Amino acid sequence: MAITKATLENKRKRKASTRISKPISQARPTPEECEYAVRELGKLHPDVIEKCREIRERTTITTNVASDCKIDKDIVQNAVPDFVESSNAIENGGIVKTEDDFQASSCGDQTNILDGVFSTMLSQNTTAANSTRAFGNFKKAVPDWSLLVDDFDGYQETIETTIHCGALAQIKAANIIRLCKTVYEETGSVSLEYLRDKTNEEIKKDLLRHKGLGPKTVSCVLLFTLGRNEFPVDTHVYRISIQNKWIPKSGMSRDDAYEYLNKVIPDHLKLELHCLLVQNGRECHRCAARGKPQFPPKDGSKLDCPLAHLDKIFAASKAAPACGKLAKIKREF
Repeated sequence: MAITKATLENKRKRKASTRISKPISQARPTPEECEYAVRELGKLHPDVIEKCREIRERTTITTNVASDCKIDKDIVQNAVPDFVESSNAIENGGIVKTEDDFQASSCGDQTNILDGVFSTMLSQNTTAANSTRAFGNFKKAVPDWSLLVDDFDGYQETIETTIHCGALAQIKAANIIRLCKTVYEETGSVSLEYLRDKTNEEIKKDLLRHKGLGPKTVSCVLLFTLGRNEFPVDTHVYRISIQNKWIPKSGMSRDDAYEYLNKVIPDHLKLELHCLLVQNGRECHRCAARGKPQFPPKDGSKLDCPLAHLDKIFAASKAAPACGKLAKIKREF
């Protein structure tokens, strides 16, 4: 009997369901682990907590507490450099790269939804510094989306040039133009503000149909631009979640991990936990890929990573009575 496409799709869904259901039965991370991680990592990275506070004030998040998405502790917040038109400047990303010139940013950390989508797209496959620079150059070249209406295709080369420093410029520029054309044809304007009052699922369905937008990108837009309770899973979050037994070492893709972690992590901790894990993954030798952090402590020391205690937090949360769990954790640490 021939195997139909529908049969293969059903098998894929059953496998995905199996991969996701196993860690759910283990109930990790527990709320206590999440609270501990936010509290202790927040002590190491107070600037991240402050950034999250600013995001909460700017967006529509209505929870009761205090990403690849980027918040870099060691990056100085300077103005985005002007777009430089010389060929030499373009070849070097539009500016000489020095640490003092870098600007802190967040994927999707914009007030306009289309800006949030494109800033997140430009963060793909590049560094925080280069994506910030690319978006700044891009907005200088196209300050008003309505400018594209008269000649969408004519802006392809212009956009490629301005975002050259952010990698995959030709592909990203084509995706940006294609999205703008589609939205204009459907709505009569180059704007995604019609999404603002829709549910998370409606927004995901709408955005995921556009080429160049995957679950992680859309999740960042939901969290940082729209202030929704979302937990993006970038390479840092994925790696640290595996390292700390929140998800299995194999059999769970990043997309599966995104679905699972969004179910078990408390909504009011998603913003801070995501940002803190990303930051710690860049500074901590224990959490960094191959033990080589992008921004290690300048004095040559290693951070005393509080995540090393998560197994004890998990054990305590399972052993202690519900009313005494957090008290026991605080006494031990």
